[in-house]
Amino acid sequence: MSLLSGLASLLFPPLCLSCGGDLANGQSVLCLRCERAISEKNYQGIINGVPFYTRLTYGLEISQLVLLAKEENNRAARKYLARRLACALTDSGGEIGAKIILIPAPSTRAATRARGFEHGLLLARSMRSELAYISRSERRAGVDLIIVQPLKLTRALQDQSLLNPAQRMANLQGAYRFDANFRALLEGERSSREGRVAERARLDLDVDLYLNGAADQKAHPAARRPYLVLVDDVMTSGATMGEGIRALRSAGFEPDIAILACVSPRLISQ
Repeated sequence: MSLLSGLASLLFPPLCLSCGGDLANGQSVLCLRCERAISEKNYQGIINGVPFYTRLTYGLEISQLVLLAKEENNRAARKYLARRLACALTDSGGEIGAKIILIPAPSTRAATRARGFEHGLLLARSMRSELAYISRSERRAGVDLIIVQPLKLTRALQDQSLLNPAQRMANLQGAYRFDANFRALLEGERSSREGRVAERARLDLDVDLYLNGAADQKAHPAARRPYLVLVDDVMTSGATMGEGIRALRSAGFEPDIAILACVSPRLISQ
């Protein structure tokens, strides 16, 4: 099998996912030019009173990776973005408890049907895998990490990419609602009701997972409420993330942080 892979790489050498140029480093998905064009470090800012973190600023090279992951289900591009999401979470410096709940931004039904997959959910799952890798490699204490989608769309939306910032805000205003079936899970209650909700969510969304085994209950007391993390690929105007924050607050939940794969430079604290 390795011989076949070697022949394939000679006949069809891997190309940069962003510009299509030759890869100088076989361990990367980007050529040297694109790698140098991307400034990766720990960026942060505030959106509607919630701190957000990212490792990348939005630009031409990153936009190509986002499109590949979102529209073409490219796993290599998604993994690249997910690794940056995972690093942004570990870099955030928050006092994270025994349970982390990742809440990906919901996709419209039309977009999911057209693509054949739900981008936000797949990105969160890939982020989960990258967090597990980081946890094992750095020998961090295990945490109970759950992916749920309590935010539901209330109506059809226009394509955000075709709208200016003001139109994006108007397009998303009041567009999300909180699914009450997830209330007990987000509150961290240990009850039979939570068990039923979690089990149903697990069947639908592959919810339950652990980083590096069971949670370290001594290091992270079980009494602490879950750490709520909003997750999305791009934030250019803040409309999507802002609506997610509003919907959670309307249900009585305060997000701890937001994690983005990339953010418009104008939204980042320098």
